[in-house]
Amino acid sequence: MQAKTAPALHFGEPVWLRAGAICAVYANRCTGEFKPGEGEDEAIKVSNEAVKILYEWDEKKRLKGKRWLYPSLL
Repeated sequence: MQAKTAPALHFGEPVWLRAGAICAVYANRCTGEFKPGEGEDEAIKVSNEAVKILYEWDEKKRLKGKRWLYPSLL
């Protein structure tokens, strides 16, 4: 995990904020190959989809009057 994400993941939990990270790999340390920007578009698509899913789950919880998500709610 990228070191700069650790504070967001750590400090979000105690105040009930969701935090996550999607990291794109630019460098292949074995071959020395470096591709700036590689994977950024895919990371954006993945993060957008994650937000949609979390919203849908929150709506299911809200409609059922539940605080936590259970597999049976999906």
